[in-house]
This record gives sequence, structure tokens and C-alpha cells, in this order.
Amino acid sequence: MSEELNHDPELDAEVAAAAESEDEYEEISSDEVDRIVEALEALIDSTASVNIQTYLEEALNNIFYLVYDEEVEEGAEDDSAAA
Repeated sequence: MSEELNHDPELDAEVAAAAESEDEYEEISSDEVDRIVEALEALIDSTASVNIQTYLEEALNNIFYLVYDEEVEEGAEDDSAAA
């Protein structure tokens, strides 16, 4: 029997609930981001594999920009207005 024919209403409800929660805004503190960035930096420094370091650095950047992206952009706009 094809998997496409198996329809699980409970799974559909879980997927719908997860989609709703993704739409909600989550407040992330800069303290939490700073703590995670610091931990990732220490982990990167202790990692020998360049491939793993690259993935960790990508994660670090993504986490950093959760909070600081808006501040960096606002600072760039302020600098260009002052010029």
C-alpha cells in the first residue's frame, strides 16, 4: 500500500500546530545571544575539523543576526546619513 494513501489526522494536527507557533513572534534577548555566541566561539576554537568549524561559524552568524541584524543596519543608516 502506498504511503501517500495513509493519512494520519493526528500528524496533520501536530503539523498545523507547529506551523501556527512558527508564525508567532519570539522575543530573543541579547544576553542569550551573547552567551550562545561566546559558547560557539569556544567550541570553534576547540574544533580541529575545518568543515565543522565552518558549520559552527555559520550557526554563530545566524544566531548573532537574530538580535543584532537590525542594530547593525540601523547603525549603517545612521553613518550614511551623517556623511
